[in-house]
Amino acid sequence: MFSPSIALRCFEDNQAVLAILTKGYSARLRHLSKFHRVNVASTWQAFEEPDIDAEYIDTKKQCADIVTKALSVGQWASALELLHILDLSPS
Repeated sequence: MFSPSIALRCFEDNQAVLAILTKGYSARLRHLSKFHRVNVASTWQAFEEPDIDAEYIDTKKQCADIVTKALSVGQWASALELLHILDLSPS
């Protein structure tokens, strides 16, 4: 029987989030389950699986920022480069 092994690597530029994923708890985030329905303990359990990992990445290399943050005009070129979106129009 064929059973492929696929690992999930999540890149995070927030050190506090990585610390919470390591501990599994944060007193400052108690409100998450009540108001946002995010269970920190369940998230921690998911990242305890051997095929799921959270890794630090420098903010300048975080390609998810283009869809999660308002970027200034000066940041667009590097964000598009991270996503491998290039201007192919003739100069």
